[in-house]
Amino acid sequence: MRQEERLALTNQFKILAILDPSQAADYEQRIEILQHGFEGEYSTLFDAIYQNTLSVAECEFVRKVFEMYHQLQEAQAKHALLSDSSSLRFEGFDANYEFEYLTFCRYLVETAGLFGHVLTNPTFNSHAAKIDQYRRMLSAWMSAADRFDLTAAEVKTILAA
Repeated sequence: MRQEERLALTNQFKILAILDPSQAADYEQRIEILQHGFEGEYSTLFDAIYQNTLSVAECEFVRKVFEMYHQLQEAQAKHALLSDSSSLRFEGFDANYEFEYLTFCRYLVETAGLFGHVLTNPTFNSHAAKIDQYRRMLSAWMSAADRFDLTAAEVKTILAA
């Protein structure tokens, strides 16, 4: 980290210590790390910021999965295609192996206020890896004649993917 960046962060932590005295000791520790350039401790400065990111393509993938499940549920509501609609429930993503996807799901539903009607799992945790399955399902959905008015055969094909 350059000296200018260290100075800017130091000043921000000084301001935060004034604004939030209950956390002042934590901010003072961060200030000391920055002022002395303890590079081995820099990771502790950003412990609340995830190291892994979700790319634009990965975010779009999650949005498409939500939209696909919305269309599957709409087809069921419109045509009563399946006697058991439990397979139309969006299960979320695995917290152990797909955490970034799960947190983006949570953001879309809880913060952005989108797709809440699609989600049936309030923890967003499928407890099993789902990305590969969702990719296969999306491929089948994208091949449908009309993705926004699915037939019974198309719904079954998507669910079997």
